[in-house]
This record gives sequence, structure tokens and C-alpha cells, in this order.
Amino acid sequence: MRVGTAIELRLRRTLALGGSVLTRIYGRDAPGPGDVSGGPDELASQIGAIGERSFTEGGLTARFEPAQKSFSATAELYGRLYNLRSPYIDPADRTELRSGGRFTVTGQVNDYLRMKLEYDTAFAPTHLAPEIRGMNSLRVLAEGTF
Repeated sequence: MRVGTAIELRLRRTLALGGSVLTRIYGRDAPGPGDVSGGPDELASQIGAIGERSFTEGGLTARFEPAQKSFSATAELYGRLYNLRSPYIDPADRTELRSGGRFTVTGQVNDYLRMKLEYDTAFAPTHLAPEIRGMNSLRVLAEGTF
């Protein structure tokens, strides 16, 4: 099941503020008991029991776009709450929060070239990889017409 909603408020035709919420619920079987013998865990017999039980995401967006539309800038902040189930983690049911942000600038360089710069930063739970505090990426895209 998936349920979501979003709202956007336009201010003076150039500035837009928005918010969104999305929830997904997955039908998962109950996981079987894990191996307590101390040896390596075997693959679960019920593979459908492993994974996300539910996922909720909330986000805030601010966008600036002048009337001539040759330039636009967008900032997004998001938070994701995962409800996980696995026989391999203790406790078998765990809730994780992940968050991040994305900043995008798009501009028309001339009649034939459009550029887009996108910076994305995401923060993962520290128990997954304590030495990695976050992941950052920078994408530069060019679109040309000739």
C-alpha cells in the first residue's frame, strides 16, 4: 500500500515553497528464528520476511524561478524513516532514520546550451559504517541543441 500527499505554495510567481509526505507499507511474513549455534548464518528460508516493513518520507522544497525561466534554483531537505525486519539483526525489528538534502541550479547559457548542477548530501545511520559520516555527490549535466 502506498499513500502520499504534497502541497506547493507559490509566492509572487517566482518563489515556491512545498512539502510532501509519502508512506509505503509492505506485506512481509514473520521471520523465522535465527541460527544460535555460533556458526555463520544461512540464507533465510523465507526470503520475503527480510527487508523494509514500512517506509515514510517527508520533504520540504523551496524553488526560485524568475519569469524569463532562463535560471532556476531548488533546495530540498528530506527525512526517511525505515521500519526494517531481519533475522540477522538484533533486535529483529529496527527503525532507522536517514536524512539529506539536494541543491539544484539550472541555467540557459545560450540558445543552444543548458547547464544543470546538482549537489546531493545524505546521512546514513552510524551503525552501518561508523567511518562514513555522509555521502556527497556533485553532478554536472549539459544539454545541447544543434
